[in-house]
Amino acid sequence: METGYLSKGQQLRQRRSIRQLCRHQRRTYCHRRYQRGQQRDWNRWKFKNKGAKNSGAVYLLRRDLQKPVQQKYVKASNTGAQDHFGYSVALSEKGLLAGATGEASKNQTNPSKNDAPNAGAAYAFAVEPEISVLEGQISKKNGELVRFEPINTNDGKDQSRTIDFSIKNEGFKNLAINGGITITGGDSSSFTLTETTPPNVITPDSVRNFSVSFKPVATSVSKVFKATLEINSDDADESKFSLNLEGEVMAPEISVTEKPDKAIQDQKIAFDLINVGNNDTRTPKIFTILNKGKATLTITEIEIDGMDVASFELVKPMTPAIPFTLDPGSKYEFQVTFKPDTSAPKNFEAALFITSNAEESKFSADLEGTVN
Repeated sequence: METGYLSKGQQLRQRRSIRQLCRHQRRTYCHRRYQRGQQRDWNRWKFKNKGAKNSGAVYLLRRDLQKPVQQKYVKASNTGAQDHFGYSVALSEKGLLAGATGEASKNQTNPSKNDAPNAGAAYAFAVEPEISVLEGQISKKNGELVRFEPINTNDGKDQSRTIDFSIKNEGFKNLAINGGITITGGDSSSFTLTETTPPNVITPDSVRNFSVSFKPVATSVSKVFKATLEINSDDADESKFSLNLEGEVMAPEISVTEKPDKAIQDQKIAFDLINVGNNDTRTPKIFTILNKGKATLTITEIEIDGMDVASFELVKPMTPAIPFTLDPGSKYEFQVTFKPDTSAPKNFEAALFITSNAEESKFSADLEGTVN
């Protein structure tokens, strides 16, 4: 910089300004190694220097979940007008110490936003592993429920649902997966863990990927399957991290009753006794098919068969025509009338069959009637 055109007084004042600017810049910036976490700009902290009267402080913080939490505050004993507390960074096994030029009066959670009025401070952060478990890109809490997409048995056989997970070390020290990853619980056989050469040690800001598949051992009836995913590590406060797994099978379920809501005992349907020679009009029995399941029930056939099939009349509505479907909770009614030959005493027998896509694919019930 040329100063020949300035007076001696101007040159002196300029040199003094330059020295003050350099001193301010040295005091304004503090460098440190800090593992990237929520605050991506913490690798370089910038503090405002406001000419503090007091100086020198230490803030001891511990990382709690996603942010640091202040534990201790220590202030230097000598607090002259121009005192400073450190310009360097000290790293030890248990903590990270960073010098700064500002002293904040409030608990520190984001030193990059510090606008302390007092100069000279240091901030110490614990150096520990910190486990974070993600479902896809979504962070999960310890003990949280993870639901798989339901399986509808009408969509075909050998169905499964898969969810991708990852373990991320958001701490500042290697995270060791001590006991591995396990699936336990009563329905654990319906959940499968898949990994490819997983690392037992996860370095800071690194991940370990795995997936869990829900493939139920039985899909004939509606059921909710439950198990627990457990991750054992050397995390300080979440050494056993668990997620509750839940998968559901949605299947149709057929129920056949005699109106009004009379259960069919022992799969037998008995009609009233008819006297010989009595040809009066017979009262039909009304039956209801109910879908008690959680998937669509498809009825493909309703028929009467057997030795005396001609003595039992099946009356079905014109609509819907067979085959038809019933949504969960829906009903369908039909009638059966006993119309025997009444010329002589006899016991009449036949069978009612209902074919569907339910677990009991062919419902059957014996039909019995007597002429006496």
